[in-house]
Amino acid sequence: MSYRFRYVLALALGKSLKEIDSLDSQEFSDWLGFYQFSPFGDFRDDMRGALLCSVVSNLMGGKTKPSEYMPDWFGDRPPVKLATADSLRAMARLANANMGGA
Repeated sequence: MSYRFRYVLALALGKSLKEIDSLDSQEFSDWLGFYQFSPFGDFRDDMRGALLCSVVSNLMGGKTKPSEYMPDWFGDRPPVKLATADSLRAMARLANANMGGA
């Protein structure tokens, strides 16, 4: 975590890696703890988008979690099971019915 976090912190603070490396261990640990409590940067932006996707999916009859929509930048997660054509048709029918269609 701390190797990747160096880059996240550098981007967030507008500092170079050399400047981040010059932080004492206490300050670096404080920033890392804060990040674990309240993430910032691209992860937070991705999470916000994933939450929105999950809400829309669930409103349309799906049963998804935001984590299913998070990008897997580092290949850390198992592959996601993709929707079938039949399940997509069923979701479209449900959405159509919910909006007063036939």
